Amino acid sequence: MPDTVVRRRWPRIILTVLLAVVVLAGVLVATVFINGAIVMNNALGAQKEHLAALQEQVADQPDGVFADWRETPIADETPWSDVQSIATHNSYAIAPDLIQNAVLQIARPGEPAKLAYSHDPLWDQLDQGVRSVELDLRVHDDGALRLTHVPVLANASNAPDFRLALEEIALWSDSHPGHLPITILVEFKSDYAFLDPTLTEWDDDGLGLVDDAIQENLGDALFSPAELDGNDWPVVGDLRDRVMVIMHPGPLAPVYGTSGEVDRTMFLASQDTAKAGMPFVVHNAPDPRTIMQLRQGGLIVRTRADADLSTDPAERDRALASGAQVISTDFPAPKEQSDTGYTVSFPDGDLNRVIPGG
Repeated sequence: MPDTVVRRRWPRIILTVLLAVVVLAGVLVATVFINGAIVMNNALGAQKEHLAALQEQVADQPDGVFADWRETPIADETPWSDVQSIATHNSYAIAPDLIQNAVLQIARPGEPAKLAYSHDPLWDQLDQGVRSVELDLRVHDDGALRLTHVPVLANASNAPDFRLALEEIALWSDSHPGHLPITILVEFKSDYAFLDPTLTEWDDDGLGLVDDAIQENLGDALFSPAELDGNDWPVVGDLRDRVMVIMHPGPLAPVYGTSGEVDRTMFLASQDTAKAGMPFVVHNAPDPRTIMQLRQGGLIVRTRADADLSTDPAERDRALASGAQVISTDFPAPKEQSDTGYTVSFPDGDLNRVIPGG
């Protein structure tokens, strides 16, 4: 073949290859987004079916109350600030699927390993003794409130609809009278919004939607900020059957706390250090000295036992001994990490106790 013919064909070959790459990339991107939409739609459908089944179970109980359940025996006169509970981290989350993990590994190497955990439905967690959950919340332009870790790429969830998640928690609370207070830590997310054009930035209107959802779904079970006198927490007996919602530390706290609303539903939390008007503190490093100082100020402290799936038994034990009232984990007993058997509970296997030494 003459050299001139070969030289003429090279541009066509290169163009063909480039077009093939572009088409392949487009197909891959479309596959990722379609898969993400399918994952979310399936999760929403499953959540509705799950809640309907729970409502039927409750309706079958005498007076809508389950009789055969056990709460941790803690005396009513115990100050609630002296109670320690195992919490779940990203309590709604289900591990990403193969397609999502492949893209996450390309975009953020090592990220799939940090997301290799799945939680039971909220109802089941509460049945097992969990009394503190964490929810990542995003707002859409149609007013939808969704629980997702990363839009499209890590959006598998056992409770994708925030309103239905609250309804599930309220249903469990109503049908299990005498339970220890439940706390819900809500983290307001706005990262990765470019992955979903229907997502909007949080503002006071969005926060109002959240307040409305909390009030409408929790009703009288809600223990609101207006009911707390400073940091003088009630005793356990006065908080049984109640639910508290806490805003995770972040830039929205000033907007939420100073908007002039008198019926706000969420307590504010600070990051690591005490701040006026914020009775909760998120202090993820289980540092006993700092945590004890925070507790002495009447604050409720949340720490972590296994951040980023670093399941080190020594770190877990430091968290348990730290004095923090809320200890977050991805593996609350009886759940175990599959390859290590790692799990988190107090020595007697329970998920709640009075802090040793008070």
